[in-house]
Amino acid sequence: LKSLQGVNKEAGFEYVLYRASPGSNDLVVQILYVKPNSPASSAGLQRGDLISRINNQTLTVDNYRDILAEMSEPFTILYK
Repeated sequence: LKSLQGVNKEAGFEYVLYRASPGSNDLVVQILYVKPNSPASSAGLQRGDLISRINNQTLTVDNYRDILAEMSEPFTILYK
């Protein structure tokens, strides 16, 4: 219902997770698709971009579920 009223809390991109390097516990998000007219599009994200931090937190194998769950609320990202 909220979506029909123009209220949308998704980030506007699809992604896949990778380890930052072999054997590392740090993860990176690679953008697969950016939805047109989305917050991700407005922020300048593009297919292939790598995100290393969300809400000033490095993604790890231990915390990524919690951090990615927060993406339905306002968040900041650091991408390479």
